[in-house]
Amino acid sequence: MELKNIKTINLPDIVKELEMMKIDYTNSLQIIEEFGSDNDQAVYVGSLIYGLEAPKDFTFTITKNNYTIVDGMKRLNAIMLFISNKVTVGGKHYSDFTIEQLNEVKLTFTTMGINTDLFRLLNQ
Repeated sequence: MELKNIKTINLPDIVKELEMMKIDYTNSLQIIEEFGSDNDQAVYVGSLIYGLEAPKDFTFTITKNNYTIVDGMKRLNAIMLFISNKVTVGGKHYSDFTIEQLNEVKLTFTTMGINTDLFRLLNQ
């Protein structure tokens, strides 16, 4: 694998960024049986918003303009549920936080190129 791109994303920009990436969720290299409870997801997102220690890195691969999540699927799911008001943080919805608070959350998206033969082998 080779490093293709490292990008810092503010929390409010994550939806637009993921839409532009056109992620193929069906070929994730992560096997997810469950995304955790609403409480687990709220704790993760709350840690991001309040500046506590929490993973902020997400890794993707790209082959022929298709992005696949390598690391961070559960965390991205928690963020997306929060943004869509399905998970609250301390009883507060996404829209209850100021844009300044949300912009303080910086996420790192790392994209790696992958050999397509290796990718096919991993997904058999």
